[in-house]
Amino acid sequence: MSAVINQLKATFWAPIKARKQEDLIRNELEFYQGKVQQNYTENDIKQFGDKAFAKNQLHDRLKGQGITPLTVPKGELNIIYLSPMDPWEQVNMPSELAKFGEVHYLPETDLITRINHAEINSSERLGLRKELNELILNFVQNQHTSRPVDLVISYFSGRYLVPETIDSITRLGIRTAAFWLDTDLKFRSTLEHEVYAGSASVAKHYHLNLTSDSSSIVKFYGENALAIFWPEGANPAHFKPLEEEKKYDVTFIGAKYGLRGKYVNFLRKNGIDVTCFGYGWKGGKLKGGDMIKIYAQSKVNLGFGGIGYSMTTTHLKGRDFEVPMCGGVYVTTHDEDLEKLYTNGEHIFMHRSKEELLEIVRDLLANDEKRDKVSLTVAAHCKQNHTWEKRFDELIDMFR
Repeated sequence: MSAVINQLKATFWAPIKARKQEDLIRNELEFYQGKVQQNYTENDIKQFGDKAFAKNQLHDRLKGQGITPLTVPKGELNIIYLSPMDPWEQVNMPSELAKFGEVHYLPETDLITRINHAEINSSERLGLRKELNELILNFVQNQHTSRPVDLVISYFSGRYLVPETIDSITRLGIRTAAFWLDTDLKFRSTLEHEVYAGSASVAKHYHLNLTSDSSSIVKFYGENALAIFWPEGANPAHFKPLEEEKKYDVTFIGAKYGLRGKYVNFLRKNGIDVTCFGYGWKGGKLKGGDMIKIYAQSKVNLGFGGIGYSMTTTHLKGRDFEVPMCGGVYVTTHDEDLEKLYTNGEHIFMHRSKEELLEIVRDLLANDEKRDKVSLTVAAHCKQNHTWEKRFDELIDMFR
């Protein structure tokens, strides 16, 4: 019975949900496009996304607050990284950030989990958020007193870190930056005690914002915030090629939701052997380094770039960097930002439909030499261009 219910949801609910999400993304983008036209010149709007343009504005803001550019050399910086530290961060960030100097992480706390579980706009949630912000500010002040902090990097959204706390950190003379994922769909999100849970309410309080969706840059400027395109990366010490026997033709690792099942079923009905792992699939969830082994054991690794239930609106995913960094042959949904980072057909393969996906997969499965060449090429490309160290180099350079 549950299988039938899930099938009905995929058939009828998923397309409705997809259209709602697509409408939200389109309407919000159009709103901010109209807003910046009122507040910026046409020449300025053309330069949104240009890092030199953003860097000039950044240094004007720093100067206006009496904060000097960074001069401390790489390896000697004093950095605070504010984040809930999800598992993907734990394998990516600490070892990469350690290359820049001393890094301090927020002490372990259950406040984040308790905030997530408390009812939205409840007095309990407000109290927990206040307690978390007091903890964060005290932590930053103590570190700064012990040794001047060069930069605070935040992965806290407005749900957790409020504008007043960011302003208090800035008044200490500390440079601040925040990085954001999914800003195409979650730039605002829910309004919680007069602060949007996403980026919108807090972005202008950071000196610089980093978004993995280039189309969202206009939204930040619409909120009088500075932003640059800053895609995800991968830690090459963790995500690396392994010598493994090819046990699978095609695999996908990730939760089963939206239209992913339809794409997988389409491939299977056309004779492609697809094995899936993750919540909702028969393969179940994977532990630790099992993902990397699966990447190496697969002739073809699938990705889905769709946002939520939609396959026509897309954004970057962590696997867009982790699979290629492992030398995996990677096939995913077409995305304009991915085109800026990889050569389609050389590093990775992108499709615009189920039919094109099937054609690409068939060709790759039939051509061992092509897969071997791609594997070597993309691993080298990622190690040179898409490490987290490279991303943080770009961030630090903006403040120099």
